Amino acid sequence: MSYKQKGFTPFTSKKEMKRLEDVYGSLDTSNPYSGMNNSYEDLTIDENQSITNIGKQERENQILMAKEAARIQELEREGKIKSREDEKDKQSTLLAMQQKKVAANKETKNTAKIQKNKTIAQGIDTIGNVLT
Repeated sequence: MSYKQKGFTPFTSKKEMKRLEDVYGSLDTSNPYSGMNNSYEDLTIDENQSITNIGKQERENQILMAKEAARIQELEREGKIKSREDEKDKQSTLLAMQQKKVAANKETKNTAKIQKNKTIAQGIDTIGNVLT
């Protein structure tokens, strides 16, 4: 059973096609990782520990902060790349949609032109038959 027999159509109207293109065109392709916070920035040390332990805690906290900062930077870089790829894909799809529209319009015009020429030819044949 074809999609038409099931009651489905690719697009119900030009208006619906335009609406869907607008929805697709407005898809968010921004970096999903931008603006992340380093959860280790606000670590504090337990001041009831001995001086040796406080120094060790501070070093551990600094290492954790640096690792988290590096992880966030890497995610932001990956997010920028993904954002660019998503935007490129979106623009490519929108371009393909436009190309299909242009091709469909050309086909419609060509079909109308062929039909017009056939009608003219039939009219000439009819006149020729009447005159003979």
